[in-house]
Amino acid sequence: MPSHRTRRRPPQRPAGKGSSLLGRRGTGLIITALARGPADVAQVRERLPGLSEGVLTRRLRELTTSAW
Repeated sequence: MPSHRTRRRPPQRPAGKGSSLLGRRGTGLIITALARGPADVAQVRERLPGLSEGVLTRRLRELTTSAW
């Protein structure tokens, strides 16, 4: 009789808001810029000249309203 083995799946990581937000364009750059110290929007914009105004605004809004 053939042996039937149950194939175990690796544990699934919870995919919450935080993980999906971190994968979006610009989020890592913004977090890195803020890691240097507190900053207002204008200061973050100066620290990230290559990031568009729209992306910066959306990501900051998402970061400040997300329930971590």
